[in-house]
Amino acid sequence: MAGKMCPSCGEQTFFTTPKGRKCSKCKHEMIVPANGGRGGQGSRCANCGENKVFNNRCRGCGANYK
Repeated sequence: MAGKMCPSCGEQTFFTTPKGRKCSKCKHEMIVPANGGRGGQGSRCANCGENKVFNNRCRGCGANYK
């Protein structure tokens, strides 16, 4: 499965990570601030135990809540 187009190398290898996106070819990384840039502690994750759950997704381990 192809990812989005990487702005650095131009290949479709720009995949989603818990913190944003990362290219699997050239390792270019895009980090999105937690909670839309507003910060905050977040809710406690049932999987890893850290307070990093924003918008039903843990930024620590990548768990999705539905």
